[in-house]
Amino acid sequence: MTSVVEKRHVSSEKVSDVDSSAVDGTEKAGQCITGKAIDGDTSDDDLPIILEYIPSKLTLEKELHIKIERIDDCDTAEAEMHCQNNQPETSLYSLDQLLADHNEDVKVRAMVVELKNKNTSPLQQKFLNGEDLLPEHKAELEKMNAVEKKIRKLHPGEMIFDICQFKSLFSFPESLTLTSCGFLPGLSRTDQAMLSLPPDQLLEFLSPELFRIVFPAISSQEKFLTFIFYLLSISPDFRISHRLHEILHVVLHGQLSTWTPSTFDVCIILCNYGTLLSNICPDHSLFNFSETDLMHRFVKPDSTESCHATSQGEDASTTEKKLPQGYETFNLKLITQFVTDSLAVRSENYSPQDCLALTLIFLRISLDHKLSDGQLSWDFELFFAAVINAVAPEHWNNWVKDLCGHLTYLTSDHHNTVYLVGLMPLVERGHLLRRVLSLAFMLEFLPSSDGAENFLEPKVKYSLNFLKALQINRETDFYLTWSIVHLLESSVGPDPSEAEANDLLLMIDFLQQKSNQIRDSIYQVDQIVVKDQLIWLISKLKLLVKGLGKGELFDSVIAPVMVEHVSNLPEEESEDETNMDTSERESE
Repeated sequence: MTSVVEKRHVSSEKVSDVDSSAVDGTEKAGQCITGKAIDGDTSDDDLPIILEYIPSKLTLEKELHIKIERIDDCDTAEAEMHCQNNQPETSLYSLDQLLADHNEDVKVRAMVVELKNKNTSPLQQKFLNGEDLLPEHKAELEKMNAVEKKIRKLHPGEMIFDICQFKSLFSFPESLTLTSCGFLPGLSRTDQAMLSLPPDQLLEFLSPELFRIVFPAISSQEKFLTFIFYLLSISPDFRISHRLHEILHVVLHGQLSTWTPSTFDVCIILCNYGTLLSNICPDHSLFNFSETDLMHRFVKPDSTESCHATSQGEDASTTEKKLPQGYETFNLKLITQFVTDSLAVRSENYSPQDCLALTLIFLRISLDHKLSDGQLSWDFELFFAAVINAVAPEHWNNWVKDLCGHLTYLTSDHHNTVYLVGLMPLVERGHLLRRVLSLAFMLEFLPSSDGAENFLEPKVKYSLNFLKALQINRETDFYLTWSIVHLLESSVGPDPSEAEANDLLLMIDFLQQKSNQIRDSIYQVDQIVVKDQLIWLISKLKLLVKGLGKGELFDSVIAPVMVEHVSNLPEEESEDETNMDTSERESE
């Protein structure tokens, strides 16, 4: 019986390891049974009495759970008190701290900018200018300074049209009307209807389909077509402009009339874009009219506002909307296309003098700043192809002489001359004009040589003389050299004769010498561009030498090289080997 009590007591001690309250309950139970159990006289009948004072497992678990909840509540309260006592006033990454740091950075940047903008002291200025440096140090710094690139991709152009003078001669419907163009109405209902129509309805009336029907009933047909041609130049509506252009084409290709725009019509349109006749062609001997005739062709409106004038109290945004934007590019494009078609279809209406005047005019206006991106280059090239074909063979030589005599006023910029030469079409007469214009323009930049003025028979030796006059040194303007090399390339032409083979070889040697004089430098970008251009021109001339006397260059030189290259290619692998190689690569 004693062993049973000891076992019960041991189990109660194990529970006491978890909580001290369990130990207290066990001691109380031991005190209850001490009188009989120690004496050893306890019998089995006394066992139920002993078990009444031993705490059960459920009672111990309940007491333990209550104690744990009390401890948890105490720990939570203590933790909250500890957090409240130790919590900082502001967090390290709080929004206030970030805003304060940002404001500080802004102040620092402002101070740096202010220091940079302040004038440097005299001592610092001397250091920056290199006044206190030794000569060898200055030379070393000059070598390391990168020179700004001057060679441009696009030609600079010229100031041809002034947007403030746009529509200074005529505008629709203020001054441009059928009556102002000399239209005399007849007795037909069509004439009476056109004169009575308001401007908006007149524009709707001008459709190609209706025009084919009513055109025979119009009395003053040429004056009516002149009115349409003028209206085409200033119409702001793209849709109406194309309708007017189609009407003119119906007349031109439908043999409805022999009318074509005259030189006077072209000049008054261009002067209305904001220029003077002396600006587009200073030689007035080429015209049978004067600039005064152009200025008084139309009656100007009573009140004309300057493009920079603003009324008091007027909003600035409203003023900007009213400012003229100059001519529209699509208007000039359509005008150029129709004049080109007129020269091609009815060349008999234009004399050699008219062709010369039109050529000089369109060469000049092609340099306008608004067209510097080359958006009308193709249209101008087609125009020059038509105008040189309109010149009769018996007038060709004198026409070329007169053209070269009027080139000096076109432009004074060397890059612009390269652009003008590139506008000549790639036809027989166009190639000749490219060579002639290149020699004529190089006379403006290099010393003249014997025989170079003979433009009717351009030869390689003339180009060689210009090349000898070209000097390359440290003071060389490589932008000008770049333009001269382009002009040299055009002056050689695509098909020199066999008699010029020696001159071509000499030219190759001189170009090689010029190329060797230029050193590659990362600080001189223009030098690298010019040297690459010289090397490219040397390769082209060598190719021309190989093809001399062998007919067409492609058939004699390029085609055999291509055939040889194709024949040297490895044979095609079989399909099985190709599939195997593909599978091996995929597996790898």
